[in-house]
Amino acid sequence: MLNNFILFYLYLSIILLFLSILSYLITIEFLYLFYIIFFSKINYNLSEINEEAFIYFVNLYTKRKEWFLFISMLEFCINKKIFSLITTYNNLGYCYNSLSYLELAEHYYCNALFFDQKNRLTLHNLSQLYKKGNNYTQLSIINNMIESIKNKD
Repeated sequence: MLNNFILFYLYLSIILLFLSILSYLITIEFLYLFYIIFFSKINYNLSEINEEAFIYFVNLYTKRKEWFLFISMLEFCINKKIFSLITTYNNLGYCYNSLSYLELAEHYYCNALFFDQKNRLTLHNLSQLYKKGNNYTQLSIINNMIESIKNKD
């Protein structure tokens, strides 16, 4: 009698193992199919992306902390010249700053400053970056630039 219960439980365990593996594989295929359908609809309209959709994706990727997807979207926007380069470079600097790639963040903030040297947002982001990286000489230069812009206004 005990032997029959052991065989029955063994049989159930094997079937559950098989079904769980099968359901896992089916779920992965459904997710793959969903992504194919979703991204095929997006790919048709990438060149026609508007500011509202861009802000939606910015908020989505920022909340989920999907920095590499956000970076790839921003690089795409730079290549297609869809939005302002200053805004795009500021966002790229923010992404790399969040990932603690301070040198890359500095590079993109400096690229944004190349287009507009009096952009307060870029200067503020750069000062926060230098403060985070303990680069006090550059921090004082940026703070002097911010003060000179405030005094001119």
